[in-house]
Amino acid sequence: ALTRSLGELAVRLGVDESRVIVAPILIKEATFDPSAYDKEDVKARYGFSGYKIVLFVGRLSYEKRVDVLIRAFSKLVKKNQRIRLLLVGSGPYERKLKELCSELGISDKVVFFGQVPHERAPELLAMADVFVLPSMREGLPKALLEAMAMKRPIVATLVLGIIDVVKPGVETLLVRTGDINALAEALGKVLIDERLAMRLAQRARETFEREYSYERVYHRVRHIMKKFIISSFG
Repeated sequence: ALTRSLGELAVRLGVDESRVIVAPILIKEATFDPSAYDKEDVKARYGFSGYKIVLFVGRLSYEKRVDVLIRAFSKLVKKNQRIRLLLVGSGPYERKLKELCSELGISDKVVFFGQVPHERAPELLAMADVFVLPSMREGLPKALLEAMAMKRPIVATLVLGIIDVVKPGVETLLVRTGDINALAEALGKVLIDERLAMRLAQRARETFEREYSYERVYHRVRHIMKKFIISSFG
């Protein structure tokens, strides 16, 4: 199981507890290295110099609640026109989300990147002033781990999968799913308060290094994984 919550769910569904191990996704620091990028340089390359960037990376499906993010963003942009929302990913909800942006009059302030090669993920994350994950449910969100690796301040929702990884007020600001006003307020705090943003980003990186870095963690779980694979299939 990727998280403790998923392991507990497996047991509740009838799996023998002795057959369940928790082993998270591990991310390579060599690939997601925040020191390899200059945020302002990356922004300039993409044409966003002088803008604050709110970034979402993930599937554009209903459970990700990107509609809530767009509505929250529309509140922010009324106060500050120098903000842009970048949506990286594709999915069945994309057309509805574009229609929502048009309805709210913010189509020119929301950029739909579509699906991009994974090797571009680090530089897209590098230019984010805040990474946001407004999901109603998650397993173990890889995009969240990558944002932590890239030392980005994060705003997300209080759902299993996310709270298995981060704690409210420590690595992230967490809000209830579907709460447009709370999401807008949390995003606004991070965009305005540089000290808060830096503190969240630093602690997110520290948690990543301690729990999800391939280079630092694999040696701790390698023997467990090998034992499990041999006992199951050997």
